[in-house]
Amino acid sequence: MKLFLVFLLYALFATIFTTGKITLQYSAPFFLTGVRMILPGVALLLYLYIVDRKKFHVSHNWTLLFLLGLFNVFLTNGLEFWGLQYLHTAKTSLIYSLAPFLSVFLSYLFLREKMDLIKWIGLVIGVLGFIPIFSTNTLKGDEIGCFWIFSAAEIAIACAATATVIGWIIMKKLTVHLGYSSVLANGISFLIGGSLSLLTSLCLETWDPFPVTEWSLFWAGTLYMALVQSIICYQLYCHLLKSFTVTFMSFAGVSSPIFTALYGWLFLDETVGILFFLSLTMVTFGLYLFYNQEKTQ
Repeated sequence: MKLFLVFLLYALFATIFTTGKITLQYSAPFFLTGVRMILPGVALLLYLYIVDRKKFHVSHNWTLLFLLGLFNVFLTNGLEFWGLQYLHTAKTSLIYSLAPFLSVFLSYLFLREKMDLIKWIGLVIGVLGFIPIFSTNTLKGDEIGCFWIFSAAEIAIACAATATVIGWIIMKKLTVHLGYSSVLANGISFLIGGSLSLLTSLCLETWDPFPVTEWSLFWAGTLYMALVQSIICYQLYCHLLKSFTVTFMSFAGVSSPIFTALYGWLFLDETVGILFFLSLTMVTFGLYLFYNQEKTQ
């Protein structure tokens, strides 16, 4: 049952790339991130205050909560949506599959999870698997600049993947090690990250009077993402972290690009080429070696 919930989680996560791509046609990325995070943040805190007020407290961990909002909300979602403007949804989702390889190093440093030769081989194969997909063109790559074979959008998505791993490690420390309610941690971090996003929007995006061109479609996409990602998926992820390691959860996330490619084909008329599937195969094989060795140990 828990494995089914893991794959349901990533099937739902994949819809965010498609919905986000559509909604970005009518809104600036940081404004969209701010609104869609503040709304569920307020909703979660009100829910906790009404239903279980005993858990509505913060002791001495404001630094960790701020870092959670910074990494798991502001950097993860802001950079993701900025880069998504210029990339296909499937490519964006596949670059997010960097997360398990990044989690190897960060979990080793902060959670003392061990590495051996097989894990290192799986890690190298998986990282090499990103070379083919990075060599393909972005939708608007010439408009935003490049660094070697990487566009600025691809670098932004890779940074978002890094931020999300750091964020989930902080979340695991807060909820598993320090006993925080996941509802409280998510609610506070959403407000912090959403506020940082709106401040960034005020500084970088054009408000005339708001960075939105079609309010009805903006609200439709925003409310869907707020409900599915910020409430359902984040809470489900926190629940599953109590049963699985950060690395396993990242490994299972390799299913997300497959779902995203399907949704992109159905709703956005996007196609993926042979290099996408080559990268996906190599990344999956590398993650399989890593996970199989972890399971054996």
